[in-house]
Amino acid sequence: MIQLIKTFDEMGVAIRFLDDGISTEGTMVKRVVTILSAVAQAERQCILERTNEGRVRSQGQSS
Repeated sequence: MIQLIKTFDEMGVAIRFLDDGISTEGTMVKRVVTILSAVAQAERQCILERTNEGRVRSQGQSS
């Protein structure tokens, strides 16, 4: 998402999140969107790690 925002910004295109009322117009908002995207990416990684740990544990218990 961060890369898409950067690419669109280089093209002069702003992104508006209609549900949240957020736009990538303006320097501060771009920073906020970038931070939120990074947090979402980190959370996704944590979910994947926890899921994999659960799979490993369940395989160990079924043996």
